[in-house]
Amino acid sequence: MSRRQSKTLLMLLIERDHHDVPIATLMVQAFEKHGTERAAAQSLGITQQAFNVWKYRLGLAETIDKIRQARLLGDRDRGSDRYGKGKHRRSHA
Repeated sequence: MSRRQSKTLLMLLIERDHHDVPIATLMVQAFEKHGTERAAAQSLGITQQAFNVWKYRLGLAETIDKIRQARLLGDRDRGSDRYGKGKHRRSHA
């Protein structure tokens, strides 16, 4: 038996404010743009907790995880980490 993906009133209002773009699309786009659930949530005007709950409610957890993994691999391939220290950084010793 599949779970029903019912939208909350707030989800419907956010869709309306974004020209009726589905909330799932908005969430994925926000995460792709901002890179964290916190920043994506802020861009949509919701809390990180709401973003996380909606992610599971709408079946987006796997999609968002794939985006996160691709971003992490891209950062690693460029030789940088979260703090801007890369493998090409010179030591002044």
